[in-house]
Amino acid sequence: SGVAVQTVYNLVGGRATLIGAAATEWMVCIARNAERVAAAHDVNIIFAMIEAFWASSIDKAQYARNLVNSKSSPVIHEQPLIEGATAVIAGELSRLRDDDLLVEWVNIPATARHMATTCHSHVRNWLNAPYPVETYREALVSCSGLLLRGAVCGSEVERVERGLRGGWAAEAVVG
Repeated sequence: SGVAVQTVYNLVGGRATLIGAAATEWMVCIARNAERVAAAHDVNIIFAMIEAFWASSIDKAQYARNLVNSKSSPVIHEQPLIEGATAVIAGELSRLRDDDLLVEWVNIPATARHMATTCHSHVRNWLNAPYPVETYREALVSCSGLLLRGAVCGSEVERVERGLRGGWAAEAVVG
């Protein structure tokens, strides 16, 4: 072809940049789909995003596995996922606060980061451990859902509890 790999990287960025951009785009797609699912099932959007990330990771397991098990530093590849999820969750928590649906003492940046890393950790554990997929999903849903349940108030409580009870077609979040 007459074009060296280094030339391509000079044009579009290094491997870490490309993987980071792909990971960020994955988060954007998940967030868009979660908005649709949350509205359709009257469930909290953050809960829908967590379910969407889980379902997408299952559906795109090899992609997720490649990010997690990269031979270069996994932090480089996973950081955009965590940062992207943290930003989206923080935005939704801020919206809840603006609507008086978040208790006043909640630290939005810390809560968003905790929820994003919890979600990511459960997916990482599933990708690298021998337990059934449902074991990890249940742990993710209960951990994230209970954290979210403690942070919301008013009418949002029922929407989070609906997510915790399940049965709202989590498989519908893959788009």
